[in-house]
Amino acid sequence: MYDVLHHPPALGKNLRILRRVRERSLSDVAQAVGISKALLSLIEQGKRRCSFELLYQLLQYYRYSLGQFISEAQHHNEVEGPYFQPSAPRQTPMHHLLLAGDRNHSSPTLLLLRPLSSSSDLEFLRLILPPRSSLPAKTFFRFDGQFRGYMLQGKLLIESSDASELVIHQGEEFAITPQHPFRFRNYTDSRCEALLIFPYPWL
Repeated sequence: MYDVLHHPPALGKNLRILRRVRERSLSDVAQAVGISKALLSLIEQGKRRCSFELLYQLLQYYRYSLGQFISEAQHHNEVEGPYFQPSAPRQTPMHHLLLAGDRNHSSPTLLLLRPLSSSSDLEFLRLILPPRSSLPAKTFFRFDGQFRGYMLQGKLLIESSDASELVIHQGEEFAITPQHPFRFRNYTDSRCEALLIFPYPWL
């Protein structure tokens, strides 16, 4: 498993290059996502870690998929040194990329099962939630369209911002078109795992 997510210098450098490609100032971006310019600068310099929620917010602001960003950042970090060129197709070896959580799966974890090389790739994700946890923890995801999945272990609750809920049990296949922002939640005392398939790079 490759893990650029927990390497602040590589992640920060790629965030800085993406900001410059989008022609945004530190002040513009910091104000848009609700953090200080100083904090964003420290993250881009690799001197502060970037939380999953903040990384998700930043990439939403840049209109860029987390899966694409991590695939590109990881590729350049390993092959050419930290560098980032948005939307450039890359041939990357088949390795799982960590998008959220940790290697031990002790916190809510999201793995990209196949690196992305273009904006038309299917996004295959493995979601692992420890007991009594959710992803994201404090916010909700947004997705326009339908995604599919298969419940590998346990029970998964898909909770919408309008308080509606859907429970998926082990062995069930599902297809969902979210009407509202949503999050994944494990309300049980056992770990749950699901395979998620999105029609294009989403997260």
